[in-house]
Amino acid sequence: MTATYHVTVTHENDLWVAVVDGLPAGMNSATDVERFADLDAEVRDLIAGLLDVGRHSFDVDWRFADGARVSAGQMRALRRLSATLSRWRCPACLSDVRHPSVGPGGVECPLCAHVDGRRAVRFTRRPTRAGYTWTASLDEADR
Repeated sequence: MTATYHVTVTHENDLWVAVVDGLPAGMNSATDVERFADLDAEVRDLIAGLLDVGRHSFDVDWRFADGARVSAGQMRALRRLSATLSRWRCPACLSDVRHPSVGPGGVECPLCAHVDGRRAVRFTRRPTRAGYTWTASLDEADR
């Protein structure tokens, strides 16, 4: 049976902070990154390094401070969506950003860490031969 680690993510002081539950006592269970797109790899490196296991030998259950939960498949979809965005103009610092990262709250500016929630992330689950896969897209928020 594959181990599952629960990770709680917050956005504090221009950093994405991830706290991992379920690690042995006394181990550093937190890490942070500047870009949301780097979060999955950093958390997997932390767990794998502390436990001396492979990066994909366990599952991660993502929970966000606002109560949202994102599956591993949805995290992969967010990374793919981030890779497809070529340009975006940050409404906070007015920078023209190439390849911004996309998090569950919207598009994130790597320069000022502003998260533009006016563009909501929508997840779609599509069937495949192996089961299903997630895709993510940006839509105007219903706010």
